[in-house]
Amino acid sequence: MKVYQNKKGGWQFNFTLDRKQHQIYLGRNHNAASATRVTEIVKELLLCRFRAERPPVKLMRQIREFDPKLLETIRRHGLLEFHEAGLKLKQLVDQFLSQKVGIKPVTMKAYVDKLKRIRQYFGDDKSVSELTENEAAELKAYLLDVRKLSPVTVGWSIRLFRSMFRFGLKNRLCYENPFDDIGPGPKANDNHYRFIETELIENVLTHCKTTETAFAVRLARYAGLRMPSEIRNMRFQDFGTDGFFVHDNSKTGRREVPFFHELRPDFKMLQQNRNRDDFVFSRQMVCAVNLRSRFLTILNRAAVEPWPRLFNNLRASRITELDEQGFTAKTLDSIFGNTESIRNRHYVGFRRDRAFMLMLGESVPKIESVVPENRRTIIAELVENGGKKSNDFEPIVTEMEFSHGNRGGSLVFS
Repeated sequence: MKVYQNKKGGWQFNFTLDRKQHQIYLGRNHNAASATRVTEIVKELLLCRFRAERPPVKLMRQIREFDPKLLETIRRHGLLEFHEAGLKLKQLVDQFLSQKVGIKPVTMKAYVDKLKRIRQYFGDDKSVSELTENEAAELKAYLLDVRKLSPVTVGWSIRLFRSMFRFGLKNRLCYENPFDDIGPGPKANDNHYRFIETELIENVLTHCKTTETAFAVRLARYAGLRMPSEIRNMRFQDFGTDGFFVHDNSKTGRREVPFFHELRPDFKMLQQNRNRDDFVFSRQMVCAVNLRSRFLTILNRAAVEPWPRLFNNLRASRITELDEQGFTAKTLDSIFGNTESIRNRHYVGFRRDRAFMLMLGESVPKIESVVPENRRTIIAELVENGGKKSNDFEPIVTEMEFSHGNRGGSLVFS
Protein backbone atom coordinates (compact mmCIF):
# COMPACT_ATOMS: atom_id res chain seq x y z
CA MET A 1 0.00 0.00 0.00
CA LYS A 2 1.49 3.31 -1.12
CA VAL A 3 0.16 6.82 -0.87
CA TYR A 4 0.68 9.14 -3.84
CA GLN A 5 -0.46 12.46 -5.23
CA ASN A 6 -2.75 12.39 -8.27
CA LYS A 7 -2.78 14.82 -11.19
CA LYS A 8 -5.22 17.16 -9.42
CA GLY A 9 -2.88 17.47 -6.44
CA GLY A 10 -4.97 15.36 -4.11
CA TRP A 11 -3.63 12.45 -2.10
CA GLN A 12 -4.90 8.88 -2.48
CA PHE A 13 -3.93 5.27 -1.85
CA ASN A 14 -5.03 1.85 -3.14
CA PHE A 15 -5.55 -1.46 -1.34
CA THR A 16 -7.06 -4.90 -1.97
CA LEU A 17 -9.89 -6.22 0.19
CA ASP A 18 -11.76 -9.47 -0.48
CA ARG A 19 -10.02 -9.72 -3.89
CA LYS A 20 -11.31 -6.31 -4.92
CA GLN A 21 -9.29 -3.17 -5.59
CA HIS A 22 -10.25 -0.12 -3.54
CA GLN A 23 -9.17 3.49 -3.85
CA ILE A 24 -9.49 6.09 -1.08
CA TYR A 25 -9.15 9.75 -1.98
CA LEU A 26 -7.92 11.98 0.80
CA GLY A 27 -8.22 15.22 -1.15
CA ARG A 28 -6.05 18.33 -1.13
CA ASN A 29 -6.52 19.16 2.54
CA HIS A 30 -3.81 16.66 3.52
CA ASN A 31 -0.06 17.03 3.21
CA ALA A 32 2.40 14.17 2.67
CA ALA A 33 2.86 13.53 6.41
CA SER A 34 -0.84 13.37 7.28
CA ALA A 35 -1.63 11.27 4.20
CA THR A 36 1.12 8.82 5.16
CA ARG A 37 -0.23 8.65 8.71
CA VAL A 38 -3.73 7.78 7.45
CA THR A 39 -2.26 5.13 5.14
CA GLU A 40 -0.33 3.48 8.02
CA ILE A 41 -3.43 3.40 10.22
CA VAL A 42 -5.50 1.80 7.45
CA LYS A 43 -2.70 -0.72 6.87
CA GLU A 44 -2.84 -1.76 10.55
CA LEU A 45 -6.62 -2.02 10.31
CA LEU A 46 -6.36 -4.34 7.30
CA LEU A 47 -3.78 -6.48 9.09
CA CYS A 48 -6.09 -6.92 12.09
CA ARG A 49 -8.93 -7.90 9.79
CA PHE A 50 -6.73 -10.42 7.96
CA ARG A 51 -5.85 -12.03 11.33
CA ALA A 52 -9.47 -11.89 12.51
CA GLU A 53 -8.32 -9.88 15.52
CA ARG A 54 -9.86 -6.84 17.13
CA PRO A 55 -7.70 -3.74 16.67
CA PRO A 56 -5.97 -2.24 19.71
CA VAL A 57 -7.91 0.44 21.55
CA LYS A 58 -5.26 3.03 20.64
CA LEU A 59 -5.71 2.32 16.92
CA MET A 60 -9.50 2.63 17.03
CA ARG A 61 -9.21 5.90 18.93
CA GLN A 62 -6.91 7.25 16.22
CA ILE A 63 -9.44 6.25 13.56
CA ARG A 64 -12.29 7.94 15.40
CA GLU A 65 -10.28 11.17 15.46
CA PHE A 66 -10.55 11.35 11.65
CA ASP A 67 -12.89 13.95 10.25
CA PRO A 68 -16.44 12.58 9.71
CA LYS A 69 -16.13 12.60 5.91
CA LEU A 70 -12.95 10.50 5.91
CA LEU A 71 -14.38 8.19 8.56
CA GLU A 72 -17.49 7.62 6.43
CA THR A 73 -15.29 6.91 3.40
CA ILE A 74 -13.31 4.27 5.32
CA ARG A 75 -16.56 2.75 6.57
CA ARG A 76 -18.04 2.72 3.04
CA HIS A 77 -15.11 0.68 1.79
CA GLY A 78 -15.82 -1.99 4.39
CA LEU A 79 -12.77 -1.38 6.54
CA LEU A 80 -14.75 -0.89 9.76
CA GLU A 81 -17.63 -3.25 9.08
CA PHE A 82 -15.86 -6.26 10.61
CA HIS A 83 -14.82 -4.39 13.77
CA GLU A 84 -17.85 -2.22 14.36
CA ALA A 85 -20.32 -5.08 13.90
CA GLY A 86 -18.77 -5.93 17.23
CA LEU A 87 -20.24 -7.09 20.44
CA LYS A 88 -23.82 -6.81 21.61
CA LEU A 89 -24.53 -5.53 25.10
CA LYS A 90 -25.73 -8.91 26.38
CA GLN A 91 -22.53 -10.55 25.12
CA LEU A 92 -20.39 -8.00 26.96
CA VAL A 93 -22.40 -8.52 30.16
CA ASP A 94 -22.03 -12.32 29.89
CA GLN A 95 -18.28 -12.13 29.30
CA PHE A 96 -17.85 -9.64 32.15
CA LEU A 97 -19.71 -11.91 34.59
CA SER A 98 -17.92 -15.05 33.39
CA GLN A 99 -14.55 -13.70 34.54
CA LYS A 100 -15.88 -13.02 38.05
CA VAL A 101 -14.56 -16.30 39.37
CA GLY A 102 -14.57 -17.07 43.08
CA ILE A 103 -16.88 -14.29 44.20
CA LYS A 104 -19.65 -15.05 46.69
CA PRO A 105 -23.13 -15.93 45.39
CA VAL A 106 -24.71 -12.92 47.08
CA THR A 107 -22.22 -10.61 45.32
CA MET A 108 -22.86 -12.26 41.96
CA LYS A 109 -26.61 -11.79 42.44
CA ALA A 110 -26.04 -8.08 43.17
CA TYR A 111 -23.98 -7.76 39.95
CA VAL A 112 -26.67 -9.48 37.88
CA ASP A 113 -29.44 -7.29 39.33
CA LYS A 114 -27.53 -4.06 38.65
CA LEU A 115 -26.56 -5.08 35.11
CA LYS A 116 -30.22 -5.81 34.33
CA ARG A 117 -30.79 -2.04 34.49
CA ILE A 118 -28.49 -1.25 31.57
CA ARG A 119 -29.79 -4.22 29.57
CA GLN A 120 -33.41 -3.24 30.07
CA TYR A 121 -32.76 0.39 29.12
CA PHE A 122 -30.70 -0.18 25.94
CA GLY A 123 -31.80 -3.70 25.00
CA ASP A 124 -29.66 -6.84 24.71
CA ASP A 125 -28.97 -6.22 20.99
CA LYS A 126 -27.51 -2.75 21.48
CA SER A 127 -24.09 -2.59 19.82
CA VAL A 128 -21.44 -1.78 22.40
CA SER A 129 -19.48 0.35 19.93
CA GLU A 130 -22.53 2.56 19.32
CA LEU A 131 -23.13 3.45 22.98
CA THR A 132 -22.20 7.10 23.54
CA GLU A 133 -21.47 9.22 26.59
CA ASN A 134 -24.73 11.12 26.09
CA GLU A 135 -26.67 7.85 26.21
CA ALA A 136 -24.81 6.89 29.39
CA ALA A 137 -25.84 10.22 30.96
CA GLU A 138 -29.43 9.61 29.87
CA LEU A 139 -29.37 6.19 31.57
CA LYS A 140 -28.26 7.77 34.83
CA ALA A 141 -31.02 10.40 34.60
CA TYR A 142 -33.58 7.67 33.86
CA LEU A 143 -32.59 5.66 36.93
CA LEU A 144 -32.82 8.75 39.14
CA ASP A 145 -35.87 10.52 37.74
CA VAL A 146 -38.03 7.74 36.28
CA ARG A 147 -37.11 4.67 38.29
CA LYS A 148 -36.79 6.87 41.42
CA LEU A 149 -33.75 4.94 42.66
CA SER A 150 -31.67 6.56 45.38
CA PRO A 151 -28.47 8.41 44.37
CA VAL A 152 -26.43 5.83 46.28
CA THR A 153 -28.05 2.91 44.42
CA VAL A 154 -27.56 4.64 41.07
CA GLY A 155 -23.96 5.46 42.00
CA TRP A 156 -23.08 1.83 42.62
CA SER A 157 -24.76 0.84 39.33
CA ILE A 158 -22.75 3.44 37.37
CA ARG A 159 -19.52 2.21 38.98
CA LEU A 160 -20.32 -1.34 37.91
CA PHE A 161 -21.12 -0.25 34.33
CA ARG A 162 -17.85 1.66 34.22
CA SER A 163 -15.97 -1.41 35.45
CA MET A 164 -17.64 -3.57 32.80
CA PHE A 165 -16.57 -1.28 29.96
CA ARG A 166 -13.04 -1.10 31.34
CA PHE A 167 -13.01 -4.88 31.12
CA GLY A 168 -14.20 -4.52 27.52
CA LEU A 169 -11.42 -2.05 26.72
CA LYS A 170 -8.77 -4.28 28.24
CA ASN A 171 -9.92 -7.25 26.17
CA ARG A 172 -10.55 -5.25 22.97
CA LEU A 173 -14.26 -5.94 23.11
CA CYS A 174 -15.03 -2.23 22.80
CA TYR A 175 -13.07 0.92 22.09
CA GLU A 176 -14.67 3.56 24.28
CA ASN A 177 -15.91 3.70 27.86
CA PRO A 178 -19.03 5.90 27.75
CA PHE A 179 -19.21 5.92 31.58
CA ASP A 180 -15.69 7.30 32.13
CA ASP A 181 -16.82 10.89 32.65
CA ILE A 182 -20.20 10.13 34.24
CA GLY A 183 -20.07 11.09 37.92
CA PRO A 184 -21.41 8.14 39.92
CA GLY A 185 -22.50 10.13 42.98
CA PRO A 186 -22.27 9.34 46.70
CA LYS A 187 -21.35 5.94 48.12
CA ALA A 188 -23.51 6.31 51.22
CA ASN A 189 -26.42 8.45 52.44
CA ASP A 190 -25.85 9.77 55.95
CA ASN A 191 -29.41 11.13 56.05
CA HIS A 192 -30.70 7.56 56.40
CA TYR A 193 -28.76 6.90 59.60
CA ARG A 194 -30.75 6.68 62.83
CA PHE A 195 -29.44 5.61 66.20
CA ILE A 196 -32.09 3.41 67.81
CA GLU A 197 -31.95 3.84 71.58
CA THR A 198 -32.31 0.76 73.79
CA GLU A 199 -35.30 2.33 75.58
CA LEU A 200 -37.12 2.66 72.26
CA ILE A 201 -36.41 -0.88 71.10
CA GLU A 202 -37.35 -2.37 74.48
CA ASN A 203 -40.67 -0.54 74.27
CA VAL A 204 -41.21 -1.94 70.77
CA LEU A 205 -40.35 -5.47 71.95
CA THR A 206 -43.19 -5.38 74.50
CA HIS A 207 -45.59 -5.29 71.52
CA CYS A 208 -44.21 -8.46 69.90
CA LYS A 209 -46.80 -11.21 70.03
CA THR A 210 -44.30 -14.07 69.60
CA THR A 211 -40.95 -14.76 71.23
CA GLU A 212 -39.60 -15.74 67.83
CA THR A 213 -40.18 -12.25 66.43
CA ALA A 214 -38.79 -10.57 69.54
CA PHE A 215 -35.63 -12.70 69.38
CA ALA A 216 -35.08 -11.78 65.72
CA VAL A 217 -35.33 -8.08 66.55
CA ARG A 218 -32.94 -8.53 69.50
CA LEU A 219 -30.40 -10.26 67.26
CA ALA A 220 -30.51 -7.28 64.91
CA ARG A 221 -30.22 -4.62 67.64
CA TYR A 222 -27.95 -6.27 70.23
CA ALA A 223 -25.87 -8.72 68.14
CA GLY A 224 -25.80 -6.62 64.97
CA LEU A 225 -26.80 -9.47 62.64
CA ARG A 226 -27.92 -8.85 59.08
CA MET A 227 -31.62 -9.49 58.59
CA PRO A 228 -32.85 -11.93 57.50
CA SER A 229 -29.87 -13.55 55.75
CA GLU A 230 -27.88 -14.21 58.93
CA ILE A 231 -30.70 -15.83 60.89
CA ARG A 232 -32.11 -17.93 58.05
CA ASN A 233 -30.05 -21.05 58.79
CA MET A 234 -29.43 -20.47 62.51
CA ARG A 235 -29.75 -23.61 64.67
CA PHE A 236 -29.84 -24.07 68.43
CA GLN A 237 -26.57 -25.98 68.33
CA ASP A 238 -24.83 -22.76 67.16
CA PHE A 239 -25.26 -21.32 70.66
CA GLY A 240 -22.53 -22.66 72.93
CA THR A 241 -21.90 -22.41 76.66
CA ASP A 242 -18.72 -20.37 76.28
CA GLY A 243 -20.27 -16.92 75.90
CA PHE A 244 -20.33 -17.03 72.11
CA PHE A 245 -22.64 -18.18 69.40
CA VAL A 246 -21.26 -19.23 66.05
CA HIS A 247 -22.46 -17.68 62.83
CA ASP A 248 -21.63 -19.03 59.38
CA ASN A 249 -22.85 -17.62 56.09
CA SER A 250 -21.72 -17.23 52.49
CA LYS A 251 -21.00 -13.50 52.79
CA THR A 252 -18.61 -13.32 55.74
CA GLY A 253 -17.76 -16.96 56.43
CA ARG A 254 -17.60 -18.38 59.95
CA ARG A 255 -17.39 -15.97 62.87
CA GLU A 256 -18.12 -15.95 66.60
CA VAL A 257 -20.46 -13.34 68.09
CA PRO A 258 -20.72 -12.59 71.83
CA PHE A 259 -23.86 -14.05 73.40
CA PHE A 260 -25.01 -10.70 74.78
CA HIS A 261 -27.08 -10.59 77.96
CA GLU A 262 -30.04 -9.01 76.16
CA LEU A 263 -30.40 -12.09 73.95
CA ARG A 264 -30.60 -14.77 76.63
CA PRO A 265 -34.14 -14.57 78.06
CA ASP A 266 -35.87 -14.95 74.69
CA PHE A 267 -33.40 -17.62 73.62
CA LYS A 268 -34.12 -19.72 76.72
CA MET A 269 -37.85 -19.53 76.00
CA LEU A 270 -37.36 -20.58 72.38
CA GLN A 271 -35.04 -23.40 73.41
CA GLN A 272 -37.67 -25.20 75.49
CA ASN A 273 -38.72 -28.56 74.02
CA ARG A 274 -36.50 -28.07 70.97
CA ASN A 275 -33.67 -30.25 69.65
CA ARG A 276 -30.15 -28.92 69.20
CA ASP A 277 -30.21 -29.44 65.44
CA ASP A 278 -33.56 -27.63 64.99
CA PHE A 279 -33.69 -24.29 63.19
CA VAL A 280 -34.24 -21.37 65.57
CA PHE A 281 -36.64 -19.61 63.19
CA SER A 282 -39.41 -20.97 61.01
CA ARG A 283 -39.05 -20.80 57.22
CA GLN A 284 -41.99 -18.40 57.00
CA MET A 285 -40.43 -16.12 59.61
CA VAL A 286 -37.13 -15.58 57.79
CA CYS A 287 -38.69 -14.54 54.50
CA ALA A 288 -37.48 -10.96 53.93
CA VAL A 289 -40.94 -9.63 53.06
CA ASN A 290 -42.61 -11.36 56.00
CA LEU A 291 -40.03 -10.18 58.54
CA ARG A 292 -40.22 -6.57 57.39
CA SER A 293 -44.03 -6.53 57.29
CA ARG A 294 -44.20 -8.09 60.76
CA PHE A 295 -41.84 -5.49 62.16
CA LEU A 296 -43.79 -2.64 60.57
CA THR A 297 -46.96 -4.02 62.17
CA ILE A 298 -45.23 -4.12 65.55
CA LEU A 299 -44.02 -0.51 65.18
CA ASN A 300 -47.54 0.57 64.27
CA ARG A 301 -48.88 -1.26 67.34
CA ALA A 302 -46.31 0.52 69.51
CA ALA A 303 -47.18 3.90 67.91
CA VAL A 304 -43.56 4.30 66.74
CA GLU A 305 -42.86 5.93 63.38
CA PRO A 306 -40.74 3.60 61.18
CA TRP A 307 -37.19 4.81 60.62
CA PRO A 308 -35.21 4.48 57.37
CA ARG A 309 -33.44 1.16 56.73
CA LEU A 310 -35.39 -0.69 59.42
CA PHE A 311 -32.99 -3.53 60.23
CA ASN A 312 -29.83 -1.92 58.93
CA ASN A 313 -30.09 0.88 61.49
CA LEU A 314 -30.58 -1.65 64.30
CA ARG A 315 -27.29 -3.25 63.29
CA ALA A 316 -25.66 0.17 62.84
CA SER A 317 -26.74 1.24 66.34
CA ARG A 318 -24.91 -1.69 67.96
CA ILE A 319 -21.81 -1.10 65.86
CA THR A 320 -21.86 2.61 66.78
CA GLU A 321 -22.12 1.78 70.49
CA LEU A 322 -19.11 -0.52 70.47
CA ASP A 323 -17.09 1.76 68.20
CA GLU A 324 -17.61 4.67 70.61
CA GLN A 325 -16.22 2.55 73.44
CA GLY A 326 -12.87 2.28 71.64
CA PHE A 327 -12.72 -1.37 70.65
CA THR A 328 -10.09 -2.13 68.06
CA ALA A 329 -10.99 -2.40 64.38
CA LYS A 330 -9.89 -6.04 64.39
CA THR A 331 -12.26 -6.87 67.25
CA LEU A 332 -15.21 -5.26 65.47
CA ASP A 333 -14.19 -6.93 62.20
CA SER A 334 -14.41 -10.36 63.82
CA ILE A 335 -17.76 -9.69 65.51
CA PHE A 336 -19.68 -7.97 62.71
CA GLY A 337 -18.02 -9.41 59.62
CA ASN A 338 -17.08 -6.22 57.81
CA THR A 339 -14.04 -3.97 57.38
CA GLU A 340 -13.31 -0.66 59.07
CA SER A 341 -13.85 1.32 55.86
CA ILE A 342 -17.27 -0.29 55.29
CA ARG A 343 -18.27 0.30 58.92
CA ASN A 344 -17.30 3.96 58.80
CA ARG A 345 -19.13 4.48 55.53
CA HIS A 346 -22.37 2.61 56.21
CA TYR A 347 -22.76 1.89 59.93
CA VAL A 348 -20.90 4.14 62.37
CA GLY A 349 -22.98 7.27 62.92
CA PHE A 350 -22.67 10.60 64.72
CA ARG A 351 -24.57 10.72 68.01
CA ARG A 352 -24.92 14.45 68.56
CA ASP A 353 -26.12 14.40 72.18
CA ARG A 354 -23.42 12.02 73.36
CA ALA A 355 -20.65 13.84 71.48
CA PHE A 356 -21.64 17.21 72.92
CA MET A 357 -21.83 15.76 76.44
CA LEU A 358 -18.25 14.51 76.09
CA MET A 359 -17.08 17.88 74.76
CA LEU A 360 -18.66 19.62 77.75
CA GLY A 361 -17.02 17.21 80.17
CA GLU A 362 -20.26 15.57 81.27
CA SER A 363 -20.50 11.88 82.05
CA VAL A 364 -22.23 9.61 79.57
CA PRO A 365 -23.58 6.07 80.01
CA LYS A 366 -21.11 3.34 79.12
CA ILE A 367 -21.65 -0.16 77.88
CA GLU A 368 -18.37 -1.32 79.35
CA SER A 369 -14.95 -0.05 80.36
CA VAL A 370 -12.05 -0.39 77.98
CA VAL A 371 -8.59 -1.25 79.28
CA PRO A 372 -6.04 0.82 77.31
CA GLU A 373 -3.32 -1.82 77.14
CA ASN A 374 -1.62 -3.68 74.33
CA ARG A 375 -3.61 -6.71 75.47
CA ARG A 376 -7.15 -5.34 75.45
CA THR A 377 -9.86 -6.93 77.54
CA ILE A 378 -13.54 -6.82 76.73
CA ILE A 379 -15.08 -6.64 80.19
CA ALA A 380 -17.80 -9.05 81.20
CA GLU A 381 -20.43 -6.35 81.42
CA LEU A 382 -20.32 -5.90 77.62
CA VAL A 383 -21.72 -9.37 77.21
CA GLU A 384 -23.61 -9.94 80.41
CA ASN A 385 -25.35 -6.88 81.70
CA GLY A 386 -24.99 -3.78 79.57
CA GLY A 387 -22.32 -2.24 81.82
CA LYS A 388 -23.96 -2.90 85.22
CA LYS A 389 -22.31 -5.00 87.87
CA SER A 390 -24.04 -8.27 88.46
CA ASN A 391 -23.32 -11.37 90.52
CA ASP A 392 -26.45 -13.25 89.51
CA PHE A 393 -24.67 -15.65 87.19
CA GLU A 394 -21.74 -18.04 87.37
CA PRO A 395 -18.59 -17.64 85.27
CA ILE A 396 -18.90 -19.39 81.91
CA VAL A 397 -15.37 -19.03 80.63
CA THR A 398 -12.55 -16.92 81.96
CA GLU A 399 -10.68 -15.85 78.87
CA MET A 400 -10.55 -16.41 75.13
CA GLU A 401 -7.45 -15.32 73.24
CA PHE A 402 -7.43 -13.62 69.89
CA SER A 403 -4.72 -11.91 67.89
CA HIS A 404 -4.64 -8.95 65.56
CA GLY A 405 -1.37 -8.04 63.87
CA ASN A 406 1.31 -7.23 66.42
CA ARG A 407 -1.24 -6.94 69.22
CA GLY A 408 -2.78 -9.63 71.32
CA GLY A 409 -6.12 -9.47 73.02
CA SER A 410 -8.62 -11.37 75.06
CA LEU A 411 -12.33 -11.64 75.64
CA VAL A 412 -13.30 -12.08 79.28
CA PHE A 413 -16.72 -13.26 80.42
CA SER A 414 -18.04 -13.75 83.91
